[in-house]
Amino acid sequence: MAIGPGDKVRIQCDVRPGPFSGERLISFESLEGIISGFVKERELEAVGGEWYISGVVQEVHQEDVVVKVRGSFFTTNGIASMSRNLAVAA
Repeated sequence: MAIGPGDKVRIQCDVRPGPFSGERLISFESLEGIISGFVKERELEAVGGEWYISGVVQEVHQEDVVVKVRGSFFTTNGIASMSRNLAVAA
């Protein structure tokens, strides 16, 4: 399925308890490495025993996409480049 700028996607992530109620610590894989930070629970979805964070496609390239994820991250402002197969259309 083709995705384009503005499309919503899901990105598989690891989820752990966060410091505040309604907030979780997540990490997910990007082309730059693992991205970790805090997100609101409403940004997460459990599907088949796996966790996913919601994101919005910003740019599409031949083999990768740039996605914006809402949250407070340690090494990025929420912009992540990732392989196209890691961003699943929502």
